Amino acid sequence: MLVGFRGRCPFRMYMKAKPVKYGIKIMCLCDFKTHYLVNAFVYTGKMNEPNPRKLSISTRSVLALVEPIANSNRNVTGDNWFTSLELVGELKKLRLTYVGTMRKNKREILPQFQPNKNYEVESSLKSLFGFTRENTIVSYVPKKNKSVIMLSTMHHDNSVDQESKKPEIIAFYNATKGGVDALDQKCALYSSSRRCRRWPLVIWYAIMGIAIINSHIFHAANPGLKKNRSDFMKELGMSLINEQLKLRFAIPSLSRELRLIISKALGTEMTLQDPPRQEGRVVRRRCYLCPRSKDTKHSTVCSECHKAICKTHSLQQVICTSCKE
Repeated sequence: MLVGFRGRCPFRMYMKAKPVKYGIKIMCLCDFKTHYLVNAFVYTGKMNEPNPRKLSISTRSVLALVEPIANSNRNVTGDNWFTSLELVGELKKLRLTYVGTMRKNKREILPQFQPNKNYEVESSLKSLFGFTRENTIVSYVPKKNKSVIMLSTMHHDNSVDQESKKPEIIAFYNATKGGVDALDQKCALYSSSRRCRRWPLVIWYAIMGIAIINSHIFHAANPGLKKNRSDFMKELGMSLINEQLKLRFAIPSLSRELRLIISKALGTEMTLQDPPRQEGRVVRRRCYLCPRSKDTKHSTVCSECHKAICKTHSLQQVICTSCKE
């Protein structure tokens, strides 16, 4: 996941394939069905932690992410930046399987699995399998002179999906690869972030958005409490600020405008009365219709809205004593 940010940050990255090209990279482990975030960390480049076994950065990143699901016999799906024989060997020690695409410059890939212009798309070499005791590699030819190479420790045969005519390894990868992308799309659809130039605040906005999505997934798991995410976010936000709104409304020096806004947000009709005046003291306020630059203050108050007004914006009526009687 790439959180968009163009300010100063020592680990800001550029990723050409992302909608936002510059930002902070977050490594995520998500469930592919519900898109629930299991684990994540901010990628800051080369790790400074001790590495006596000389593991690659991609392998160490995956091992850090899969700690919550270790020894659970689950499968991990990753792209070609992560996939290597080193990684699948480490995951097997944690009782986890792996399925992912491989980069064609890996030393462990035989020449027969590389792209070849002599391989026809509709020939018998459209899917080429290789097996060891624990791993399976497949080279699929979707176009002429093109090949997709995948590694799996979950599949151990050359079965092909009947509908798509593709190997089951590729069909399984296509079905389970979109967990992080779907989470990223959800974060962008209903975003609570604001524009800022401080990268810690950008990360905080990302954490808050992901926490909202995770809480909505738990909420939607109850059959009788299903609610769309937009309404859920509104109710969640109001529940978080409800007590603070009540505390602010009790402040006696708060302006009438803010009191009216808070009462509407709370959904209650509250009468806005003037504070009691002290004897022998005239309360003067700024006219709400005059520009602030004039700073005209008067003690006259409108009888309808109880707002301070000046003589220019008030209506005065002169009546003699005989007419009044």
